[in-house]
This record gives sequence, structure tokens and C-alpha cells, in this order.
Amino acid sequence: MPPANRFYNLREIPRPEGSPQAAERPSGRAYPPAAEERLTLRDYLAVLRRRRWTLVVTLLAVVVSAIVLTFRQEPLYRATLSLIMEPDNPEIGSFARETPVALYQEFYQTQYEVLRSNAVLAKAFDACGLESDPAFSGSAAPLDVLRSRLFVDPVPNSRLVRLSIDHGERDTAIEIADTLARVFIEHHQSDRRTAASNAFVWLSKQIDALKTKVEDSEWALLDYKGQEDVVSIQRRQELLEESLARLNERRDDDARETAELATVLREVARIRRNPEMVDSLPQLLDNPLAQKLKQDLGQLTVELAEVSLRFKPKHPEVISLESRIGTVKERLAAEVERIYRSVEIDHQIARAKLATIDRDLQTMKQQSVDVAEQAIEFRVLEREAESNRKVYDVLLERLHEADISGSISGHNIRVLDQATAPASPYKPRKKLNLLIALLTGLTLGIGLCFLHEHLDNTLKTDHDVVETTNLPALGLIPRQKGPIQLDDDNEELSRAYASLATSLRLHARDHVLQSLLLTSAVRGEGKTVSTAALGTALARGGFRTLLIDTDMFQTALGKLLGVDRRVGLSQILLDDTPFEEAVQKTRFEGLDIIPAGLIPPDPGGLLGSPKLLELIEQARQSYDWILLDSPPVSAALDVAFLNRAVDGVLVMVKASSTTRPQVRKVLGSLEATGGNLLGVVLTSAEISADSLDYHSYRYGYTGGEASSDQ
Repeated sequence: MPPANRFYNLREIPRPEGSPQAAERPSGRAYPPAAEERLTLRDYLAVLRRRRWTLVVTLLAVVVSAIVLTFRQEPLYRATLSLIMEPDNPEIGSFARETPVALYQEFYQTQYEVLRSNAVLAKAFDACGLESDPAFSGSAAPLDVLRSRLFVDPVPNSRLVRLSIDHGERDTAIEIADTLARVFIEHHQSDRRTAASNAFVWLSKQIDALKTKVEDSEWALLDYKGQEDVVSIQRRQELLEESLARLNERRDDDARETAELATVLREVARIRRNPEMVDSLPQLLDNPLAQKLKQDLGQLTVELAEVSLRFKPKHPEVISLESRIGTVKERLAAEVERIYRSVEIDHQIARAKLATIDRDLQTMKQQSVDVAEQAIEFRVLEREAESNRKVYDVLLERLHEADISGSISGHNIRVLDQATAPASPYKPRKKLNLLIALLTGLTLGIGLCFLHEHLDNTLKTDHDVVETTNLPALGLIPRQKGPIQLDDDNEELSRAYASLATSLRLHARDHVLQSLLLTSAVRGEGKTVSTAALGTALARGGFRTLLIDTDMFQTALGKLLGVDRRVGLSQILLDDTPFEEAVQKTRFEGLDIIPAGLIPPDPGGLLGSPKLLELIEQARQSYDWILLDSPPVSAALDVAFLNRAVDGVLVMVKASSTTRPQVRKVLGSLEATGGNLLGVVLTSAEISADSLDYHSYRYGYTGGEASSDQ
């Protein structure tokens, strides 16, 4: 962004086509997009200065509204008292105990809701006689109004609760708070007594029913003891268990013996087929006869072998030995058979004994089961009688507790501090409300300022001009308060136009710049005043200057300079009035004017007349500067003929009034018709009060101009 106090070098501005020093002008102008800048604190402050009236009006509106609402609000006093709430121990009618945390939460929440309930509020409402109170009498739901003025605030990490009431009268607020606490405590005590009474009645009925049940169970137990002889049952069960243990031991022994006999029997049966194998069985080794026979059989066998060596098989001695060997074998087989029969009998006896023991075991086990069933039935009856007695004792104890609870009043909820209220109302808080209103008004006002700034697309500074038009800002004309004065009294305005005149003179040193057209997008942008003021500045610089009012739609230039407007440009163009007769002197030395004259039927058609070109060429011979005050581009399309007749065009733009699309449209129209755009003059720009020179301006403009055409 260029500095605010810097003007562009007019020597770099191209001349119109046909001029000796004209530079080649581009066929079209590209308007740059808005550049993104990093805003600083100064930029934000500039926005607030420019939109200060928006901020002031918003702030005043919010503050005044807050003040009105605050003083219209009913003054309220707040009476506060302290309650101690200790949870009950709900053991009546309940055998299960809740955890302390769940108990406390449930108890306190219940009591807070009871405090706000219609039952408690209605009693307090009637007790205080609030029917005639204006704060409640005008409402269809007075209890809701009272509830809205009731505040229950638990004190953290304690059993204290603060109960507060708001009312327009201090004494009434205290009375309502005390009454509400008393009614709440009475309601709680009444609930406790009612609960105790209901519990007493219920427990009495349960005890009556349970008493009969206890008696029946005890009689049943007693009858069973008498019928089954519980003592002998227990002794029999013990004896049966001992007998079963001994019998199991005997059976194990008999089973083992039977198994052994069965093994021996199989071995003896095998030896029966070969009696000579008597040595393989322990039972035969212990038999003397069998061993004697086995020994004799061996001797006879040896003798037979010796004799057989000497004699023939038919020899009597051989036959005798063979007969004796046969006899011994028969006796040995008989002895083995006898042993087999003996073992077989023992085995059968053992099996019989084992079967008997098994039958005894089954019988004894059945007896044990029968005795166990009797013992179980006895224990069931015993436990039932014992359980009924315990439940009966517990209910009887609870009955006594309920009787005691109904006879005394509970003290778990009580008043710690009576209600008190400050001497002054706590509401409305005027200072706090005013502070909030100031903060809210400032916030809302600042927001509206920046919103307005964001939505505002008008040109306000020389930077906006360059950014939007890609043309230099040749001058910044400060905003004036009151009627425009062209005399030396207005030093600020004189310096601004003098600076503009200096820029044009510097440009004229290197370029042909003698005639200028001053135009604007719409009316009211300071075009006429700028024409007169610029001409005055040039005349004071010693230059002969001629002003020509070509705005025949509104002849304001002659009126501004106070000359006769009956003879002017229209007479020159229509009636061939001589140039010298139409030129009039002004009160400023070296400044002449050709007013618009009488308004013709077709003002626009005259502006394209060749006589106008001749008039300008004739004026070049006598004047150093020729300034044409033209109609706005939006009002007369014939301005295109004028910009071809002059050396350059100045576009007047009113700060904070002319929009960017309007300026771009005007510049596009002028360029399309061959106009040599020198630059833009920003009128009604706001000058910073603390600026070192008048070229530093505030961004923005508020207020209007005295002249209708400025």
C-alpha cells in the first residue's frame, strides 16, 4: 500500500490519442482483485473511528435499555435460613439395609422435592396469608410463583441446606422463609408418624399370622419326636454306621479267602489229572501221606528200573514191582481226590459266607437309609420351627420400634439459623447490570462496526482507489462541515486543491495538459465544487483559468460563483453568441467562467456539437487552463463527446459513498469512448485530527455535504 501522503507522478500518465506527447494507451484496464493484507491494531482502531456513531448508538441503546429495565424491575429482598438434614435409618418394615451413599443421595433429593411440592407450599401459602399479596394475587398459579421465588442450596460436604425466599418486602420474605421451614418440618414429622403407624398395623397383622405358624411348627416337631423316638434314631444311626464298617471289613476278608480257595481248587483239579505233580501245590506239600506215597513211588520206580536191566518184563519180580507201583499211584490219586473234595467244600462254604455277608450289608444299608430319612425329616421340622421363631422375634422387635417411633417426634430435620435478610434489596443489582450493559453494548457495537465495514463496498481511502481502479489518487479532498467556502478562510480546503493544482502543473510541464474534464459516476460527489475550487487554486497561482459549465441538466457552477447564468454555453452553441460575450468575470483574479446558460430542450445533443470543440480551441488561445464541469456519466451518455475534446479526464469519487462497481462502470465507459483518464480525486475524505499533514486520512466518511452537487 502506498503512503497516504504520496501523489503519483503524473508524468507517467498516458496522453490522449493525437497529442504530440501521447503515450500509447492500452485498449482496456484490468481491475486488480482486492489484496489480502495483514490487519494491525491501527487498522482495527481506524474501523472503530470510522464507524464510531454505530458504536455509540448501539452502546447507548443497550445501556439505556438496561437502565430502563433495571429501574422498572421490582426490588427484591432475599431471606435465607439454614436447615440441618440428617438421613433416617429406615429399619422399620425392612430387613435389607441400603448403602450409605445411595441412602444419602435418595434422602436429600427427596427432601428437596418435598420442599418444592404443592403440599408444603400450599400450607405455607395459607399460613402466611399470601392470597392478598400483590406479588401472588395477580397470578392464576400462585404456587408456581412462590416456587419460582424459592431457592434450595445444599452446602457442599455437609448436611446443611440453605433455604431462600425472594419478595419485594423484607419482613414478608423473612416470614415466608420461617413459615415454610416450619411447615416442611411438620410435614416431615407427620410423614414419619404416619409411616410408623402403618408399619405398626402391618407388623401386628404379620405377627398374628406368624404366631399360629410358629405354634404349628413346634407342635409338629414335638409330635415327631414322640412318634419316632428321636434319641433312638440317632443312636441307631450311629450303631448302623459302626456295624456297616465291621461288616465291610469281614466281607473283604471273606472275599479274599474265597478267591484264594478258588485258585487252589483249580490247581488241585489240574493235579488230579497227573498225581505225580503233587509237589507243585503247597497244600499237597504239607500232606504227610501224599509225600510218603510220592517217596514210595519214587523208590519203587528206581527198583523197577534196576530189575528191568536184569530180567525180562514177564519176570515175576518185575511184575511184582509194577503191581506195587500201580497200588501206590492209586493211593496217591485217591489222596489227591480227597484233597480236591476238601478244597471244593471249603470254597463252597466261603462263597456261602460271602453271600450271607452281602445280604446282611444290603439289609443294613437299607436300614441306614431309613434312619437317615427319619433324621432328615426331623431336621427339616426343627429348622422350620427355629426359622419361624426367629422371624417372629424380629417382627416383634420391629413392632416395639414402630410403637416407639410413633410415640415420639423425629429430630433429623431442624432449623439451625432463623431467616434473616439484608437491609437493602439484592435485586436488581444496578451497578452489575450497568456494567453488563456496558460490556454487552461495547461487544455488540464493535461487532456491528466490523459487520458494517465488511458489508461496505465503497471507496474510502487512496489505497482503495488504487486497489479498485488501478489509477492514481491525484488528490484527497477533506470533508467539510457546513456550506462550502471558496475563499482563503477555508485553509484546509484551499491547501487540498492547491496540492491538486500543483500535481496538474507538474504534469503539464512534460505533457500537453491544458483542458480538463471533471466528471463523476453520480451526482453529489463534489464535481462542481471541485471544478470551482481547482480553478480558484490555479488562478491564485497566476494562471488564467476558464471554467465551462457543460452540465446543462443542473447549472450549479454559475450559482456557486455568483455570476449571471442567463447567458452562457447554450447561447454559444444555439444562437452563435460570440465567445467574448459569454465569458464572465468572477470575484477571483484570473478566473473566468462560461456558465451553462439557459437550459435548452435537448442539452445532451448540444454536448456533441462541433461548436463545442471550436469553443475549446478558441479558449486555448486566451487561457492557460480550461476546466469543464460535465454531467455525471450515469446522467448523460454524451459525456463521451466531451472527454474527446479535452486533454485529460479527472474522475471525482465521494469517499464512503460511491461503490466500487459504480466507479468501475464509469471508468469502463470513459475508456470505451477514448477518454484519457488522468486519475481519481477522492472528495469528502476524513482527515485524522492527530495527523502531521493533511494527507493522512481516516478510512471512512460520515455526514453529508452542504452542496447538492459536491
